[in-house]
Amino acid sequence: MQVNYDAESIRRHADALDEQADRAGIVAVVIWGLIGLFFGALAFYVLFERFQALAVVLGLGIPLASAFIGGAAGESNALRIRCQAQQLLLSLTIEQNTRKEPKH
Repeated sequence: MQVNYDAESIRRHADALDEQADRAGIVAVVIWGLIGLFFGALAFYVLFERFQALAVVLGLGIPLASAFIGGAAGESNALRIRCQAQQLLLSLTIEQNTRKEPKH
């Protein structure tokens, strides 16, 4: 089975990967922040009766820490995706620079 070389589809895929990398960091912060908000609210609810100061600190600290962790994880994921896009573009450039024109 012969596969035809299509530079434009490779370029479109690399662009799609770049767009995905742009969203990866934001999505991770939002998801981890929401998870942290749930656990922060739970800690606040459980601790508020006896330890009000601790409840407030945990109620605010857990979501912020979770969002920070999500941001770090999201940026790591975005970097991995951007590297994949760069590998595609590098392969595309190598193919264009080394491709020999067919002889007629």
